Amino acid sequence: MINKILFTIFAIVAIWKAFSLISRLQKEGGILAKGSGRQEPSQPPKAGGDTKAVEMVPCPRCGAYIDPRERCNCRT
Repeated sequence: MINKILFTIFAIVAIWKAFSLISRLQKEGGILAKGSGRQEPSQPPKAGGDTKAVEMVPCPRCGAYIDPRERCNCRT
C-alpha cells in the first residue's frame, strides 16, 4: 500500500518538474520554443524606424495580397 502512495507522489513530482523545465526553456528561447510554431521577432523594432503600415493590394493574376512596392511570386 505504501509503495503505491510513494510511486504516485514520485510520478506527480516528476511530471511537475518536467513541465516547469519545459516552460523555463520556452521563456529563455530554447530549442523547444523554436519548434513550437510560434514566430517571435528576433529583435524589437527600433524607435523611429520604418514601422508604418502598408496598404496591401491584390495581385491581378493570382489574387494574393502583396505589398505594392514588391512583385508577386506568381510570375506575372
